[in-house]
Amino acid sequence: CCGSRTPVLPQGVMYQFVGTGHCQDSSGALPYLFWNLGESQTQCEADCSANDWCQAFHFSSVANSNCALFVSPAYSSNIPSTPSGYFITSGIFTSVGRVNGDSDYTCFKKQQAMLTSQEADCSAQTGFDAKTCCDLLQGDRGLEQCWTTG
Repeated sequence: CCGSRTPVLPQGVMYQFVGTGHCQDSSGALPYLFWNLGESQTQCEADCSANDWCQAFHFSSVANSNCALFVSPAYSSNIPSTPSGYFITSGIFTSVGRVNGDSDYTCFKKQQAMLTSQEADCSAQTGFDAKTCCDLLQGDRGLEQCWTTG
């Protein structure tokens, strides 16, 4: 029906639940991050969504509403400025891949929709979001085929 899945343009942001605990890389190391205290999970997610360099966030409502934004390894040679209200924790520039199991925290990894040319046409003509157009064009294939990890 739809040919190859050549990404055309990014569209929207979603988050994949990585697990319960602090975000870590696949070997258990702490990735480079910015953190703050006292904001909601909704605001923490919004802060991550607003920054291209943010690959993931973790949040704890128990630990003084701790929010941490994890810097993508793609930014290791162009480290972003510390966001207003945040503090820096120098880790290593690596991808978030697992959690440490601390029950006070939850970790979420950013995903970004990639539209094919047909999905872009669908979105432009109908006003539907990327996931809806993907489902309409490809059938209900599951989220992993319509969204790619960013």
